[in-house]
Amino acid sequence: MGLAAQLRAAKASDEVANGRSIRAASKLHQVERTYLRRRIEGIQTQEEYNKSRQKVTDVLEDRLAKWIVTQGQLGYAPPHARFRAYAQRLLIKSGSRERLGKRWVTRFLQRHHEVRTLKGRAIDYRRLNGATEATYEFGMMEGMGENSLVLGEAFKKFILLRDAFKHAWISVIACISADGRALPPLIIFSGVNVQQQWFPDTEDQPYEDWYFTASSNGWTNTDIGLKWLREVFIPHTKPANPREWRLLIIDGHNSYTTEEFMWTCLINRIYIVFLPSHSSHVWQPLDVGVFSVLKRRFRYWFRERCYGRSSEATDKTDFLWALATAWKEVMGVSRYIKQGFKASGMWPVDRDRALKSPYVKKSDGLDTPKSSKDLKILEKALIKVDPAFGKATGRLLFRKVGKALDISNSELTALENHNNQLTSALEKAHPKKLKKVETDPNQEFVRLKNVREVKAGLKSNL
Repeated sequence: MGLAAQLRAAKASDEVANGRSIRAASKLHQVERTYLRRRIEGIQTQEEYNKSRQKVTDVLEDRLAKWIVTQGQLGYAPPHARFRAYAQRLLIKSGSRERLGKRWVTRFLQRHHEVRTLKGRAIDYRRLNGATEATYEFGMMEGMGENSLVLGEAFKKFILLRDAFKHAWISVIACISADGRALPPLIIFSGVNVQQQWFPDTEDQPYEDWYFTASSNGWTNTDIGLKWLREVFIPHTKPANPREWRLLIIDGHNSYTTEEFMWTCLINRIYIVFLPSHSSHVWQPLDVGVFSVLKRRFRYWFRERCYGRSSEATDKTDFLWALATAWKEVMGVSRYIKQGFKASGMWPVDRDRALKSPYVKKSDGLDTPKSSKDLKILEKALIKVDPAFGKATGRLLFRKVGKALDISNSELTALENHNNQLTSALEKAHPKKLKKVETDPNQEFVRLKNVREVKAGLKSNL
């Protein structure tokens, strides 16, 4: 119903409250009698009922639609997950503790035809900044700059995404057990030596137990494979009974098939089982389920970490932060590891097991009044106390105040989001000194304490 019709209905309701009959008031103000009677009795229309069930108000949804268009024009069109996270943040800022459901984005798009899901094409940020209407060629980026589904303006067929990510090969050697445990990972960087500037200056606790090394191409080799066996696998899996044998199931990579590797396993009471060639996607518990979840979470956190940067400001600290966050979420939860063994048929022996990981969210009610929805509840409570609050003037006042609150909340959320992006970009723009990390003569790999010693030495020289 239009605004003019709503105003006529409000005036007719006031006429009935002053003693005029419903029939006369509806005829005088050209309002349908049934609608007027239902309005006076407090019965909602279907449109009003649907709006009352919306977790996000119309004003906030309009602001969200405009935000999508603006982000797309800047080259930062949000994927569904990021948009829902932004809307959830805005909802929390409005004072609501409700949680947006999995289908909320779909229903939002049904209500707002000015935006829709588009195919995002990643392009280097330099080309996007330098493109004009006369420029018609653009380059595709591989790696983290892969294409994805994002939200954008409805009249476009696809949208360009800024891609400022550097691309370098980094290997991770991981090992898990059937009881749900994961050994500390070994990170293999591309380079001659491990450098201290690859690590953060603060908040490095997640890497305390990790191992680090470097190779010319970022891949493992026979030397690294043997060192991993001696320094990582053997000490971290030592049984309580020294006469007990262990079982190591690995693929047939040439770094694990050397005589020295197999001899080291034999003298340390370790059985080796090599998986058949080209079958890790069937038999390997890591490849079957664990790595797919880990990679998905890593890509998500890496993009969130680098989101909004307008320059080529990503480095290995971003990689480590995203990997550590994803590692804690996946490898720190025994359920994922056990499901990987079940799905592969390794343990317990069963070929037909499938992965199942249900995720349940709790939905809470409203907290303190901070949005137009809270004012609506307050309005209904006041009308029960004094019907005078239900007159057209009172309802109009509540609507105006609620709209002002929603606009303020959306502007505050946008400013905080922009501030976070600028802060992250400034931190990455600060130059770092280069210095090699020396390893302990009694150790094969770089540990975090070695990195801390180098950083402490650099600080003392300032």
